[in-house]
Amino acid sequence: MKWDQKHVEGLYCIAIVHRRDVRSLRDLRGEHLPLLRSMRRKGSQALVERYGVREDELRVYIHYQPSYYHLHVHFLHVNYDAGAGMAVGKAHLLNDIIDNIEIMPDYYARRTLTFVLGERDPLLQAFCKRKASDDPPDVHKAQQRCI
Repeated sequence: MKWDQKHVEGLYCIAIVHRRDVRSLRDLRGEHLPLLRSMRRKGSQALVERYGVREDELRVYIHYQPSYYHLHVHFLHVNYDAGAGMAVGKAHLLNDIIDNIEIMPDYYARRTLTFVLGERDPLLQAFCKRKASDDPPDVHKAQQRCI
């Protein structure tokens, strides 16, 4: 949907995990390392063979918060402008994810993950609504934004 499949600089592919028990970055544990390594290896290899892109021209990452809760990995050409999708705190490089889980198998279950939400994002709206119900009335009135 995001790539014309002609110009390699616009390459944007997604690998979707078949398992339903791994919904996001938060679910990843040491037991998932073979899956993650396989996705990195096979995904990169398929793109190199089919489209002639070099492996060092690929940016491979997982979003947190994801747009949908079924684990998927983004494979983009390094020249593709993914806009906010590559923002710090949004895109987590697959190589870094693997390294972190190798160091601490439950890294993403324990780690505080900072992420950015747009002002109209439904998740931000839910946070604001919850914060408003938790704050004393005078504190809430003084706040222009909930974060």
